[in-house]
Amino acid sequence: NNVGRLCSGNSRLLFAVSCAFVGPLLAIAGAESGGVHFVGGSSTGKSTALLVGGSVLGGGRRNGFVQSWRTTANGLEAIADLHNDLTLFLDEVSQIDACEAADVAYLLANGSGKSRMSRNMGIRKKLTWSLMFVSSGEVTLSDHARSGGKRVRAGVDVRLLNIDADAGAKMGMFENIHGSDSPDAFARQLKSAALRFYGTPLRPWLKLLTHERSAIEKALKNFQSDFLNKHVVESASGEVSRAAQRFALIAAA
Repeated sequence: NNVGRLCSGNSRLLFAVSCAFVGPLLAIAGAESGGVHFVGGSSTGKSTALLVGGSVLGGGRRNGFVQSWRTTANGLEAIADLHNDLTLFLDEVSQIDACEAADVAYLLANGSGKSRMSRNMGIRKKLTWSLMFVSSGEVTLSDHARSGGKRVRAGVDVRLLNIDADAGAKMGMFENIHGSDSPDAFARQLKSAALRFYGTPLRPWLKLLTHERSAIEKALKNFQSDFLNKHVVESASGEVSRAAQRFALIAAA
């Protein structure tokens, strides 16, 4: 009533919310960790979309369930571990050191941190996770990494798929502002609602996944197969297939 209905008619908001439901599905689907990145100019509603998506899972902080890219690779390892089997929302990619940006995409998608020595010269247990991550920024992560002089491999863009933030309706990320006076007023309404009402959808979702696991596993497999048959040609590259599999899981969620 307070958040979900406002997403209706808005493709980017629906997409962000769908991503929130993906995290707990990864283990059931046997899917790899990976992310999507909303890229576009300032004041288009990217941060608002992340707030709305994060409200599916939790909140109670100034930025709801959304974390900041303003951290180190080591810090992100700890954050990823805390979001295991969930979806991690990260705002404004330009805040991470450009020299670390590309490595961090691999870190999050590969699902494990670095091996480290303990004080007594033993090997510490590595942090591991399975998660979906949703990012935003005015530039792509690859372009941000190149700005720091880093050579970027093609695999970065497969691990963090770029989504145009502009929905094409001359209202930034929005297509339907549900009677608000302006896109800006609608964004403020969404933000206020997402910060006040949060975490409610997660509980019945987890209950469903645990009580109906075998049925959901079968439904997921069938949905993904149909999605890939419809949208991916047989001659598609491995990168295209990997990207399509992530979209299929988001659509299924």
